[in-house]
Amino acid sequence: MKTMIRASLLLAAIAGLFVCCANTFHLNQKVRRLRFDLRTQTEARGEAESALAHAVVDFRAASAQLRQTESDLEAAEAERQTAVAAANIFKARLVESAGEKLLLARERDETRQDLQRYKRAGLAPEEILKASLYIRELESSVTKLQTENQILQKRITAFQWIHEPGTPPLPSDLTARVLACDPKWGFLVLDVGESGGALARGELLVSRQGKLVAKVKIARVEKDCCIANLLPNWNIAEVMEGDVAIPAPI
Repeated sequence: MKTMIRASLLLAAIAGLFVCCANTFHLNQKVRRLRFDLRTQTEARGEAESALAHAVVDFRAASAQLRQTESDLEAAEAERQTAVAAANIFKARLVESAGEKLLLARERDETRQDLQRYKRAGLAPEEILKASLYIRELESSVTKLQTENQILQKRITAFQWIHEPGTPPLPSDLTARVLACDPKWGFLVLDVGESGGALARGELLVSRQGKLVAKVKIARVEKDCCIANLLPNWNIAEVMEGDVAIPAPI
């Protein structure tokens, strides 16, 4: 009986030892697989990190190249704009130069024509200059004489009308303004005198903003002003400083 028990225990121990050995073997196999998988994943992770590092380096290099390209494009655009501006300036200078050439050619032709005229006139340049100055002096003298002649004509006309009855005609373009007015004594002062064509006994219509105010007759004429009297029955409104006076129709 004891022998059977021992044999059973021995068999049980052997079976347990076998099971333990089998479990140990399977565990070792599983550990090896896990280590292999861990090594594989570690290597894959290292390769992935290395690839990522290379990708980052390539990206930075590409970004730097892109920035350099943009900078080169901006520099090229600035150079293009500078070249266009220079071309426009050059074109403008060409046009200006062409205009100057035409002007010089015209002046040259005019100078040649003047020279031909001088040659035909038979005068030396100094004589021509003296003649030109003399002509200008004559023109100035003629202008002064014409002005004096007009003043004399006005004085002669005024003198003639002094001894003739009636109302003398005034220049049609005569326009005067009232400088002062005395409604109590019925006279006013106008800013036109002998030099402007005013004549004694000449009649004027005084208006304000296109409306007739009064009719006056010149009583005394000075060089640059005259004194006129208000005519009765023509004092429509009070004459004021600044009113306009024009010749009355005769």
